[in-house]
Amino acid sequence: MITFNNIVSKFEEFCENHFFIKTFSYGSPSDVDLEKFEQYPLLHLVYTGGDYNSPKAKTYNLEVYILSLPPSKADKVDFQRESISDAEQVAEDILADIQNGGNIFQFGFHYDLVNASVTPLEEEQSNALAGCLLDIAISVPYTYDSCNAPLTGVEPAGSGSPSFKARGLLRVREEDGSPDVLSVATINVPNGSLTDDGDGEVSLAFGGALPSGVEGQTLVYQSGAWVAGYPTSEGQESRWVANSTHTVNLTGTGAQFLSFGSILAGTLTFDQDCRAGWNMGMNQAATQLVSAPVAIASTVQVTITVLVTAPVGALAIFSLSSGVGFFTAPSYTNATIIGNGTDTQYQITSTAATVNFWQLSNSASMLVNVAANPGTIVVKPQSIQIDITHA
Repeated sequence: MITFNNIVSKFEEFCENHFFIKTFSYGSPSDVDLEKFEQYPLLHLVYTGGDYNSPKAKTYNLEVYILSLPPSKADKVDFQRESISDAEQVAEDILADIQNGGNIFQFGFHYDLVNASVTPLEEEQSNALAGCLLDIAISVPYTYDSCNAPLTGVEPAGSGSPSFKARGLLRVREEDGSPDVLSVATINVPNGSLTDDGDGEVSLAFGGALPSGVEGQTLVYQSGAWVAGYPTSEGQESRWVANSTHTVNLTGTGAQFLSFGSILAGTLTFDQDCRAGWNMGMNQAATQLVSAPVAIASTVQVTITVLVTAPVGALAIFSLSSGVGFFTAPSYTNATIIGNGTDTQYQITSTAATVNFWQLSNSASMLVNVAANPGTIVVKPQSIQIDITHA
């Protein structure tokens, strides 16, 4: 277990390594004698008692005096201000090292900061010490069987196990940066727990039955359940959706590529729920669908929706063109636009077709081929939905 001697040694080591502190001592407050010390600033440690109120932990209550002695001709007020400021910074160095498991108060010994406060110290007399008093409580692991009692008939060999094992070494910090939670061995998480057994092993336990983990598969938490996941992708589904608030005015006749808007202009957004390793997008003009390959035997289905206001007498065909890669697998039903002067929804739909060849390039363009147009055809692209069932 960690004793007061260990605590004193750590504070002494801190002072030896600190650039500001020149002298270390410990004892009672009255032991801070001007004639006793030759070099300042000094750190004087006072042990005010301990308690065993926390489970499997002992708390050491300490007073830490951080003091400087002014030169005989120094301005007393200015010196005391500087001394208090410097001393508080040293106090904060101590707290940071304990709290963050730093260079002196190492995590291997598991020191926990319970509470701390600082009080400025200043005197009206000349040649008086000035600085601050740091009141601090440090919690360390403690179990009542950490060593055998020195009694007749009891072998004084000790338990052979460091006391910190009984608590584990998991450290929990709040999101707002508040102090670590003390004495943590188990962290409960939704549907499970994270446990440190004290021997350096951390185990995860999750509620509910796991899927029957298949050779080469990993587990993915999806929609409230664990499912077999990447890199083995069979049966996983991806859905890619483009949403548009764009408007296109078509005049004249002939084949014209249809743009679905602009990401930069805020008229084109994407809603993607895709298996890891697969992705899809559009070209810069948002007239062409571009996709990563999918495995052979995957299925592909395409639905494209537009809202059209065409004058009476207008006639056009809305279709996918220049398809390569897996876009050639489905059979498409194109949309015939017949002008009626009102908003009308049109769709390109496809079958859920099987991909028989692996191809690196997969793309298709959206085309409106206008046969007759007595005015202006107003097209408001709505959405594109690509559904992939991975093999």
